Amino acid sequence: MKRVLKFGLVVVFSLYLVILTKIILFKYYPISEAIEHLQNFRISYIEKGWDTANFIPFQTTIDYLFYVDIPLIAKVKKLGVYIIAFAPLGAMLPLFSKRFLKARYVLLVAAAIGLAFELFQGIFKFGVFDIDDLLLYVVGSAIGFIPMLLINYIQLAKQKKNVKKFRIECNGLSRKSQENYRAYQ
Repeated sequence: MKRVLKFGLVVVFSLYLVILTKIILFKYYPISEAIEHLQNFRISYIEKGWDTANFIPFQTTIDYLFYVDIPLIAKVKKLGVYIIAFAPLGAMLPLFSKRFLKARYVLLVAAAIGLAFELFQGIFKFGVFDIDDLLLYVVGSAIGFIPMLLINYIQLAKQKKNVKKFRIECNGLSRKSQENYRAYQ
């Protein structure tokens, strides 16, 4: 049963990564045009376009929120899409391994995946490299991670309570009686 659940999780995670790739990398291109774009790639593309990249944290976000003249809903949607798109990553990683119950590992994976997306955009001209997008990806993963952390905390508290209850109920019983009690539970 555990293998079936792991396999299902891998399938769902794989589909999520495909959808995430479409949202982040190919938002301006249908897949057929993106493939054609990649086929026509030239090494000289790498040199061009980095002048429009943003390496200063929060510059694009502040400009977008306060200086660009578009409706507020469009601003929230643009910034929110990146956060919402990466929230499932923060929620799914702890399901793969207990190691991902530590925030630093989840945020590190989110940063690595986000950096790969941003570099891909910058190199292959599917967008512009923007450090603010990378920060939004990490924030989204952190938001998705928080419920998993709370669920884990509740489970640990429940286990601790059960152990305490067991110790109280077994207190004063002989070793043989305690073993029988454990077997009964």
